[in-house]
Amino acid sequence: MTILYIAIAGALGSVARYLVAVGIQRVTADHTQVPVGTLAVNVIGAFCIGVVMAVFAARGELDSRLRLAITIGFLGGFTTYSAFAYETVALLESDRVGTAALYVGATLIVAGAAAFAGILVGRAMGG
Repeated sequence: MTILYIAIAGALGSVARYLVAVGIQRVTADHTQVPVGTLAVNVIGAFCIGVVMAVFAARGELDSRLRLAITIGFLGGFTTYSAFAYETVALLESDRVGTAALYVGATLIVAGAAAFAGILVGRAMGG
């Protein structure tokens, strides 16, 4: 049954990723060369996984089906390393090395900071 919950949540996360990433990219397409749609879903997902993991850890429920469905399923479907990797290579192949470096740096630093912020928020919520 846990696998079914993860699968359903993963499908919902994938649809959410598509809607958020495409919506943000459309709004910002004329303003930036960076794939901000993918950057946004990865930062949002990093924050959310920080919150979820901290809350479930504080409650001693890391093995719960709900936690697995949210983190592995929904957030796993929502975030996207493969698109990040492809977009980085595409930027490099089009000789936009600076933009690629900005994209990689922003993804690592901002998503890392978002995960840390999410953990702090989750600890405040779960404690």
